Amino acid sequence: MKCQCCGHEMALFKNYKKTYVCQACKHTYWNWQKSDQEIKEYYDSWRIKEKPIAKEDRIKWSKNICEFVKSSSIDLNNKKVLEIGAFDGTMSRTLLENFKDSEVHLNEIDTNSCKKYLFSEFKNVYNVNFKNLEGEFDCLVAIDVLEHFDNLQEFVDKVNELKFEYLVFQVPYQRPRHLKTDKLDFHPHYHMFSKDSIIKLFKKDFILSNWRSTPHQYSAKGPEQICVFKRRKNVIV
Repeated sequence: MKCQCCGHEMALFKNYKKTYVCQACKHTYWNWQKSDQEIKEYYDSWRIKEKPIAKEDRIKWSKNICEFVKSSSIDLNNKKVLEIGAFDGTMSRTLLENFKDSEVHLNEIDTNSCKKYLFSEFKNVYNVNFKNLEGEFDCLVAIDVLEHFDNLQEFVDKVNELKFEYLVFQVPYQRPRHLKTDKLDFHPHYHMFSKDSIIKLFKKDFILSNWRSTPHQYSAKGPEQICVFKRRKNVIV
């Protein structure tokens, strides 16, 4: 199996079935091989039994992420910003508070979550799969989203199609490779990125502008890495 980030060989991790680690960039991939219907069943069940994260925690985490973005060499004022996997809009509202002249658009596949955005301050709400989204934007914000995409090249292609100039990601970092699965033998994460692997995934078109690792409860329940990318100047899309 080839690594989706750098193209080198991946090897089965210890005796954990379906868990592969790249020998070069240390990227982790879980090869779940589940159908769209099985994944839908998982999320339907998860929404019923999972205890929601406290609102005050999500607000605190969003503020910390925004402060990091503001410390980077990008200015999102007067920019079209798209957050994907926006859930209840906490991160997007924090973006509006910090970049008051920005135009914030939301993408959320869950219809019930999207109903909460009606008559809101957001420019547009797209209740579609990200791969079906159309338009042009300046900045993509994806907080704990990228690890849920099985095919990373499809994601990179979509990023280029939508002509983003800046990318802001948060993804789980340096967590255990043995994931607890449910009765469907599934966990919603397909990937765990190293710093090296996420740089290699986007290196053709983007350069890393700012990066940091975060401890538990700083910007999520567990440790994360936050990455800010800028499109290379010689890349035409």
